Amino acid sequence: MSDKNEKAGESQERYVRDIATIKDILLKSEQKPIYEHWAFYAWGVLVILGTAIHYLVQKRFEPTVRQLFLEIWLPVLLIGGFIELVTYIRTMSRQALNLFTRTVRRFYLSLLGSGVAFCLLVVMLNRGGAAGYMPLAFLLGAALFYFLLAQVTYTHVYIHGYLFLVFAILLYIFDLSHEILVPVVGLLVGFSMIAVGITIRVQEKPPHE
Repeated sequence: MSDKNEKAGESQERYVRDIATIKDILLKSEQKPIYEHWAFYAWGVLVILGTAIHYLVQKRFEPTVRQLFLEIWLPVLLIGGFIELVTYIRTMSRQALNLFTRTVRRFYLSLLGSGVAFCLLVVMLNRGGAAGYMPLAFLLGAALFYFLLAQVTYTHVYIHGYLFLVFAILLYIFDLSHEILVPVVGLLVGFSMIAVGITIRVQEKPPHE
């Protein structure tokens, strides 16, 4: 009888250890980034280039918000989205994971809903004659993106999200003109993306490198 109890106890202990190991593996897999570091470099460079073009065009001409979006920011979004998709597929393939895991599905569904809400906010600001606040809305949208991204990758991107919230409040208080807000916000977001890429690269680099 004692032998049976000992075997049952050993089986239970082994079962508990196996469950703990599986949980540890799942936790580590969830903490890995879903994008390669150079995707953030690309986004950062694209945002900075888009900001520079936006600033120069707005200073020399009088484009509408629709023209600025279609001719500058839509290409930026399309190019950045394509690069992001490529890095996502490469990362999932390298980790031998399904492209549409439950965590990733939740992330993209949340991102889609947030993106639609953000677009509606921009439209309302434009129609309400408050287009000058669009850069601040963009900064808040970037903060929201970081908060969502922190759910599926490194939690350190929370820091960037909260910094964007602080900057948005400060820029609102100082009531800067739209011409100044555009380059300030664009550079903040662009360099933040590059900084996130560098951080991910450092944390993913093997110890022997």
